[in-house]
Amino acid sequence: MNKIYRPDYYDEFKCIAGDCNHSCCIGWDIDIDPVSMKRFSEHGYILKNIKDRSMMKDKDGRCLFLNGDGLCDMILRYGEDMLCDICREHPRFYNRYDDHTDMGVGLCCEEVCNIVLHKTDKFKLIPEREMSEEIKTIQNRELPFDQRLQMLGPSRTGAKMRALIFKQLERLDEDWTSILDDIIAAPPDEGEISAYLTAHGIPMEQLVCYFLYRYPDKTWFATEGIRLIASACLCSKSKTMCDIVRLFSSEVEYSDSNIGELESIYA
Repeated sequence: MNKIYRPDYYDEFKCIAGDCNHSCCIGWDIDIDPVSMKRFSEHGYILKNIKDRSMMKDKDGRCLFLNGDGLCDMILRYGEDMLCDICREHPRFYNRYDDHTDMGVGLCCEEVCNIVLHKTDKFKLIPEREMSEEIKTIQNRELPFDQRLQMLGPSRTGAKMRALIFKQLERLDEDWTSILDDIIAAPPDEGEISAYLTAHGIPMEQLVCYFLYRYPDKTWFATEGIRLIASACLCSKSKTMCDIVRLFSSEVEYSDSNIGELESIYA
């Protein structure tokens, strides 16, 4: 029987809908799966807002079903069961292996960021299973966090070069570009980054565990990503840690081409 695992915080997640400051119904391309498209074909109200099997957006990038209160008119009219797969599942993810499936919730969602960054207990799975050696290393709280991270993988570049590498990737949000520019203009040194990582060891640990769980074959992504996030937190004058983590996830983690570009550099 194929076992299904999830982080213990998985069940805490619930979409905050109209209270979200960064709605996933704005800016994202929403492609409709064939089964949902067949269901939608019976409803003219839905079909008029679909083009080329994608949800249509207004000039501001808002899905046409997103009303002024930040709620989905499709849900209000038909219920959640009417949603297409991507709208129903986001920000959940599934990694399927031969004998089990790892599922979780993605950091591109601000509510997921809030949950993960405020968690103080060690990352664990339901049902429980033995953690990878990488997760065990990063969870060893007898050592300062920067030392644990160094054991997981030494820094490949300085802060400025790292930001330049990430700036070469596809970027969608001007806020992300500004954050990278701030690092490039006044990059923190390795000592400052290490001090920040250690001072914020628990949320940094939670983030690394998330990356190691979601990308078990990409330890470099966890180590370089967390150092970039720490640099951004040090340099940004207006963004919170949650803002920066969400932007990193949306701009880097949720782009297959960006992950591929980074893999060619770091792997």
